Amino acid sequence: MTRALLRTIVGRKGSFLGTTGVTLAAVVVVAVVLAIVHGLRPGRNPSIGGQPMLDGVSGAVWLLGGVGAIVIGALSGSYDVAQGTMRYLVLTGVRRIGLYAARTIALIAAVLLALLPALVLGLVLVFVLPSEPEAHVNASEVGDVVWTCVLWPVVFAVIAMGIGSLLRSNGAAVAISLFFAFAAAPLLGLVSAASETLGNLMLLPALARVTGDNHGAPIAAAAAAVVGWVALFWCAGAVRINRDEY
Repeated sequence: MTRALLRTIVGRKGSFLGTTGVTLAAVVVVAVVLAIVHGLRPGRNPSIGGQPMLDGVSGAVWLLGGVGAIVIGALSGSYDVAQGTMRYLVLTGVRRIGLYAARTIALIAAVLLALLPALVLGLVLVFVLPSEPEAHVNASEVGDVVWTCVLWPVVFAVIAMGIGSLLRSNGAAVAISLFFAFAAAPLLGLVSAASETLGNLMLLPALARVTGDNHGAPIAAAAAAVVGWVALFWCAGAVRINRDEY
């Protein structure tokens, strides 16, 4: 079932291939821009690869990959119901929660597959393109970037799937998921004005802490907060899936 659902998600070429293509193109653009800037001002910008390229890859994959992951996740939650195919999945005899769990695993795999080409190309360019010794990067820095570029999109993809399962409409699912990621979630950070401890447990500060920020809640508390936020939306979608008639 998981393999079948993965093929379904990957088969939505607009969202899956769009995410893959945009992130890959963004990495290429970063390399081209760094090369142009180096050519124009080699004294001020002596390195193309190394740390400048790693920073560019991180920003491109984290931001654009995150947006693409949200779209993929929202459609994963809403598409079968919106298209009327959910009833056929239910008729297979697989428990609804089993379908939902399999879809979650398939979604995570699809997001990783979509981001993989851009990450691989970007990391190759980090070490292949010329750079000064002071711009060299180590394995720990590369690991931090990969962890960040994987965790943020996966978290928001699963949240978007929960939202999509709740709303059952493709357009609404994508719109509300993007609104949550880029408007509601940042606004929740304002809670820190009333309670810094509580503010550190909001989704964005907790994610930042888990992916390398030195300030905020203890790592264990931040990780628990991230799991809690994901579980909130995931469980809401699961309840809707279990109770609906198709």
